[in-house]
Amino acid sequence: EFFQFHPTGLAGLGILLTEGARGEGAILRNASGERFMERYA
Repeated sequence: EFFQFHPTGLAGLGILLTEGARGEGAILRNASGERFMERYA
């Protein structure tokens, strides 16, 4: 009924990481290198 897509990758390397990396404290940054998730918390 619903689909979710959670891509997390290493910029420039083309490597996808598991969602567990975020759960362990990874910091998400946009293409400009800025942290952006604080706006959604």
